[in-house]
Amino acid sequence: MLFHPLTIAVLLFDLLSLIVLFSAFRISLRFVLGSNTDDREVFSIAPGRFVFVLQCISFLLLLFAVSLIFPPILTGIMCGTGVLKISGETGVRMLLVRICTLLVLFVWYQLDSASRELPEKDMKMIAAKGMLFSVPFVVLGVWLSAKTLWLLNTGVSGDCCSLAYGATDTGEKFSFSPDIWLFFLTLFSVVLCLLALFVASKKESSQRLIAITSCCGIVWCLPASVCLLYYFSAYYYGVSQHPCFWCLFLPGNYFVGYPLFIAMTLVFFQSVVLFVYGRFAFFKPHLLGWSRKKMRKSAGLIIAGMLLYFLLTLFPALFFQGTLKLVSHHF
Repeated sequence: MLFHPLTIAVLLFDLLSLIVLFSAFRISLRFVLGSNTDDREVFSIAPGRFVFVLQCISFLLLLFAVSLIFPPILTGIMCGTGVLKISGETGVRMLLVRICTLLVLFVWYQLDSASRELPEKDMKMIAAKGMLFSVPFVVLGVWLSAKTLWLLNTGVSGDCCSLAYGATDTGEKFSFSPDIWLFFLTLFSVVLCLLALFVASKKESSQRLIAITSCCGIVWCLPASVCLLYYFSAYYYGVSQHPCFWCLFLPGNYFVGYPLFIAMTLVFFQSVVLFVYGRFAFFKPHLLGWSRKKMRKSAGLIIAGMLLYFLLTLFPALFFQGTLKLVSHHF
């Protein structure tokens, strides 16, 4: 285990989140079982919000450590890819579970906000059940994080991302062609943008439209990730092929991986939340006005995430193409 201050900070934030989670779990369980119907105690489910904040901070610290702090400490490591290679499947599972945990807690946060804004007693029950549903995700994420950090130590060496992906300086090329994924990215981007604009601008939206928009936003993240790795990242790296997402987090690439990760996460999370609000509008017609207001907000954030993604990916490509034409015209 690497006894680094950032490692200790991640473990402390995770431990603190488990302590607060126990309080939120106890309150939610008592309310679901009906042992206490006092509305004042229902509002004390607020510890769940602290769990969400602590998990966000812990994940950001872990992301910062894996991408920037741990590689110089470990032998033969240049970026987060080598760190994950050392930790094996545990590190990959940890990241996937942590992202799922943040998604579940984010959806719960929306449910908890709804239970505070609306005078609906069953909304408090939904928020309480949502907190109980998030408990195994948080516990599993903390366990995998501790296990991953335990596997990392200075006595273990690993390969850098170039060797891990087989992209060496000998001219070896990847057989992957991004053209089909660029087509899918363009198609889903246009469709999602039009759908989100329609949802954000209209006061009334059908359930089918909301479901299609949500699914399109979730699926959009797949071609966006593939095109980022195999196409857009080349304009930051300065090489034709280097499909390493972790290198985008390095200072040599202006830490662009962080805003890109936030942009894609924003689109994915808000697409899921949009679907949740659509279900509210369907099962609770008397809350239709409130649900439509929230859906318009989610649609606007989806568009904002897409704009941020394309701003960070298309600008370097256009700048490179413009510079190349200028140089070729000059000579």
